[in-house]
Amino acid sequence: MKLLKSFRVGTLFGIPVDLHPSLLLIIGMFAVVNQAVGLPWYLVAVLGILKACIIYASVLAHEYGHALTARKFGFRTQKILLMIFGGAAFIEGDWVDSRPKDSIKISLAGPAVSLALAIVFLLLAYGTASIFNLTVANPLIELFAWTMIINAILFVFNLLPITPLDGGRVYRAILIMKFGLRKATDVAYYTTVVLGTVLAIVSLAFSSLFTAAIAISLIFMAYQERKNTQIQSELF
Repeated sequence: MKLLKSFRVGTLFGIPVDLHPSLLLIIGMFAVVNQAVGLPWYLVAVLGILKACIIYASVLAHEYGHALTARKFGFRTQKILLMIFGGAAFIEGDWVDSRPKDSIKISLAGPAVSLALAIVFLLLAYGTASIFNLTVANPLIELFAWTMIINAILFVFNLLPITPLDGGRVYRAILIMKFGLRKATDVAYYTTVVLGTVLAIVSLAFSSLFTAAIAISLIFMAYQERKNTQIQSELF
């Protein structure tokens, strides 16, 4: 059986955006499990779908932060892919290993966008609630607050020093400047194994299977990156 393939939904700022079909499962899940007091079931479902769309719109904005900053340094982004575990900007060129200073700036651009959006929607939620005397139970305030929370989570989570998260990229780039590529990749990998394992255990303790799955997948991606670096070191 062939794996599900992503499909293109459009192009923004000259960068194509692809979606993986697995996102439909997440959107459907939010439509079913979302809860809201005092609303008919169909509006509750619509609110759930909006919450799911806000998550991936926030991820998309985060990835465009990387892509547009990479363009500033002369790197082209092939595409941005949104998938069940988040998103990825496919930036061409050896920007991660050969130009660590630029890599730090590109890596921090995504969290910077997430932080800016979190602040903007915090102000929108607070301002709208104050002006119109609304409570958090109001659907509009709930969506503003949800957008703020999602972007705050994206900001904090992506700054963890776990490869290939943004914080892991920054951590590895600093190590590259100090110790060289091979040793930096090894140290970054073992750091990811330790922190990723802790994150998975804590997530399971709080019954968050989704976060645990992300933590485990990050460890495997860090392993693959270390393996690729070892192969390149042997070739060159």
